[in-house]
Amino acid sequence: MNYSAITIVLSAALLVNGAFSTFSNEGKHSPVQIAGPDLTERVEAAVETRLVAPLRKKDNGRESRMFSRCPSGYDKHFAKTDYVSGKHQILPEEDGYFYGEVEYYAGCDGEKTCEFRVDGESLAVEARYDLSDEFMPAKQWLAAHDSGKSDNM
Repeated sequence: MNYSAITIVLSAALLVNGAFSTFSNEGKHSPVQIAGPDLTERVEAAVETRLVAPLRKKDNGRESRMFSRCPSGYDKHFAKTDYVSGKHQILPEEDGYFYGEVEYYAGCDGEKTCEFRVDGESLAVEARYDLSDEFMPAKQWLAAHDSGKSDNM
């Protein structure tokens, strides 16, 4: 075999391995999921539409008064990420959930607003203030956040 044939064989092996990469979940989420860019986009969109966008909408006046070279406002960050084939990919934990947090940035300084998790199967988004709290559906967490229960942060 020459060099180009070896390269083609290795590339094909990597593609096949990547196409069949799966993780198995133990406990509550037993179905096998295939992680990848499509799932990453769906998980990011779920957090954006169900948690971050409503926070931005409710605090619109707070964000519009800020001007800085650093981005201001709400932003989401995922706990486990990787770059596969030059693309950003969010990775789930072994329980099948994707974890992260939402921070509010005033200039370059960020302050944690909440922690979240996304069910890798149903894309349900849940949030909590910190580790001592239980996760609750994003809609319920947003209602509690609006009613002033966020003062415990």
